Amino acid sequence: MAHGLARLRARRAFDLVTVDIDTDPELVERFGDKIPVLADGDREICRYVLDESRVEALLREV
Repeated sequence: MAHGLARLRARRAFDLVTVDIDTDPELVERFGDKIPVLADGDREICRYVLDESRVEALLREV
């Protein structure tokens, strides 16, 4: 997922924060082993595999 996000960021700038969920018990409870996950706040965008078309669509909304 990280490589795909890097490709997207090369085409369009956006902020990206990488979080180690193991450092936050709330995130461990929420995601468990369902990682990697891409989220925007409480909204989960994709899990395991990057959905580039969905991310691009969401970026067009902002």
